[in-house]
Amino acid sequence: MLRTPFAALLAMAAATMLTGCSGGIGISDLDRAATETDGLPAGWTYPDSMDVEFIEESARLAGAHDDSQLWLMRTSGGLCLVVYADGASDHWACSGGAPITMGGPDSRFTVIPDDGVAPEGAVAISENVYAH
Repeated sequence: MLRTPFAALLAMAAATMLTGCSGGIGISDLDRAATETDGLPAGWTYPDSMDVEFIEESARLAGAHDDSQLWLMRTSGGLCLVVYADGASDHWACSGGAPITMGGPDSRFTVIPDDGVAPEGAVAISENVYAH
């Protein structure tokens, strides 16, 4: 469903890093208290190619869309969106801030800051995550 070439995801994340806001932006999804459902899926592994520290205790389950579950997580350089599709495959995009947009052939997800504007025609998954 979300399998896209890795290079395309990196290109989107890089473009977002160049146009995104600073890491100090408001993301309500990450500001709430953690619950037992917020931990990342057991099968998810941290990407070796990222030169950031993942702050695992900051992970928050944003919600679900179709067969995908979506988490937000802070890093030493900003934040990441983690998408776990069909309980078996994972995808992620990281940036120095929001917005972050990642997608595939069937779904596209965008993270916006608290004061951001939702993408036109998007469905809210949480306060900060949208599917379109």
